[in-house]
Amino acid sequence: VALTAQRTSTMLVGACCALEPRVLARPGFPPAHAEAAAAGLLRFKWPVRLLVSQVIRLLALPHVREDLALATAVVGLYSGARLKLLVKAFGEPAIIESLLASDRGWDEICRLPVDSKALELAWLARIEALRIDRYIALVAITLLALHGKRLEQFIDTIPRRHREAVFLAMIARDFAADDPRLAAVCRTIASRLDRTALAAIFTALLGDPTDRGPTIAMVLARAVDAKQIGAVGRALADEPATRFVALLDGPDPLPRDRELAIAAAFAERDHPIIGAWGKKVGALPVQELRAALPSVRPMRALDEREKLKIATCAEGGLDVALEPALAASVTGLCEAVAKRATIVSPMICAALLGCADPMKDVARELERFASTTRAFENELDCLLGEIFRRAEGDASPFLHARLFRWEAHNFALARWLEKLPTVVDALELADALPGELAGRWLWAGIAEVLVFLRYRDPERFRKLADEPLALYCANRVDGYAGVHAGRILVALVEAKVVHASLVKTIVLDRAADADVLTREFLVRIARLDGMPEPPKVERSAPSPELLDEVRRCTDPEKLLEYCEHTRRTVVQEAALQLLLLGEPGQLLLAGLLPRIASLAAPVPILTSIELWDSEPALANARALAGGTALAPEWQFHLCMSLIKRGDDLLDRALGAARTRSDAWFRRRDWEKLVELAGEDRCAIALADSPHHHAYQPAV
Repeated sequence: VALTAQRTSTMLVGACCALEPRVLARPGFPPAHAEAAAAGLLRFKWPVRLLVSQVIRLLALPHVREDLALATAVVGLYSGARLKLLVKAFGEPAIIESLLASDRGWDEICRLPVDSKALELAWLARIEALRIDRYIALVAITLLALHGKRLEQFIDTIPRRHREAVFLAMIARDFAADDPRLAAVCRTIASRLDRTALAAIFTALLGDPTDRGPTIAMVLARAVDAKQIGAVGRALADEPATRFVALLDGPDPLPRDRELAIAAAFAERDHPIIGAWGKKVGALPVQELRAALPSVRPMRALDEREKLKIATCAEGGLDVALEPALAASVTGLCEAVAKRATIVSPMICAALLGCADPMKDVARELERFASTTRAFENELDCLLGEIFRRAEGDASPFLHARLFRWEAHNFALARWLEKLPTVVDALELADALPGELAGRWLWAGIAEVLVFLRYRDPERFRKLADEPLALYCANRVDGYAGVHAGRILVALVEAKVVHASLVKTIVLDRAADADVLTREFLVRIARLDGMPEPPKVERSAPSPELLDEVRRCTDPEKLLEYCEHTRRTVVQEAALQLLLLGEPGQLLLAGLLPRIASLAAPVPILTSIELWDSEPALANARALAGGTALAPEWQFHLCMSLIKRGDDLLDRALGAARTRSDAWFRRRDWEKLVELAGEDRCAIALADSPHHHAYQPAV
């Protein structure tokens, strides 16, 4: 009592009232401290509980009866039906009259522990019937007071016709734009606002002459989905849209899917600033920070003796040397096998898949010891099934991905996916792994899991499936894991997670470079009539030993033999070695040009021309480019290399791309042309090209 009478600290007053609520009834309690007392009771969440008779006596105090906020805080001391006790003490008409007069007390009512939502909603309904402005003001307060499931349920009770006004009333209140309550409300209400209301809210926020409104607009923009923000972009007038562009170009842009959606909407506009921004951003490459990989918990680390044995034992002794790694999830295995010569070994790969080393290290070593043949994969799967099929716990996602035939491993990989923010993050991590083998296996496992969950656990599938996943997969159906991307995409469309129209344009663009198996999936969601033949794909890379042998070679004749190899990477290394030999090497490369059509992989030889510095060799190349002896594909690549050296051969390159022949023109060829000649010139020249990747972007 002495403290509350003598000290003016509101925090101290609140703490005293929370710890000893009967202070309120002492004669020396100053009524001016009523607000501090109410705040303390709410802040400290009523650490002391009173009997109902004690609470009623406190409610009868004059300074409590005069302040609805303090009275509400006092009923919080009771463990029963608090609002009913408040009604019993004050009467419902008095409470309604007080709320019609001011906001005082409503925030405290909302922050009481839940005992009966019916009374609060009934009071709001009566106030709505009497004064709509007071209803909107009180509902706005409620949005900031509630959180979680209670906030969701309350927003669902707000009539749709009032949600726009309520949201604007809420942001008019005095709180910081970075208040976490605002972000929570935006996330919850965003999906419950129609397009008209959203557009009106953004217009109002962007029209605020201060910085507060636009800042809140960015918070809301992060909460709405891509389709909603795209609709807002189309509905905004030029003035708010121009201000939105300035915000979007700031240091803290929207997530990429929202940014692309608003860019697509703005790109359609005639306004110079808005339209230019939309076209610029829509063309930018995606550059996002990747999520961290969930780590695998090892059972132990290999000791130095075990690592030495694995690194040095004969191939026939690998099964014994690897026994510690096959018996438990260990670390240090990648360090040990990195010291071994490269061979194809299912046993080493099985141990790598089951270890707890970082995934990027495992992926790097798998490239050295794995093969892409069916026989190898069958042997590997048999080994994994025998050794690891019961390892369901904290094992490597690589292991679960390869053991997809066992239901328990599908569920285990699903749990790993759920530790990441989204499935897209998992696929990005797969794409970032060294080589292609490990990434392809992880893609395959994720595809199996999603298809499995679609039928086995639809609710769990829905939590993992979303529009960004569909778009990510659609843009990769022509990649190294295209068949798995296609399988995921078809599952999302057929499960009605996304509509086929969302990805149809991307699929039709990418399917031209997709392989036969991928196309078998894609025809279920898009017609692929008239597509060119799938490109030939090298399913396995040449061995590192072969590439090292080419890089060490200085014999011109031997390098010429390598230039006739069937593998593109081998030819590329051989061409580079001949370049390093100076003019003699370049003349040898020029000597290959007349018979370029007979070579299995001639493109690296043609692209090397831009690095030549031998005039006699270049003269041979220019003479061939000016003639008609070459097939259109080789004519195109030869001209493109000379164009990069400054030769005026663009018309001949475009002519080669217009010539009817077997399908050879690919997306990267279009991109090279656009880089050299500009999009408009290429589009005009190639609109009638017979090649899909020429006429499709041109049109």
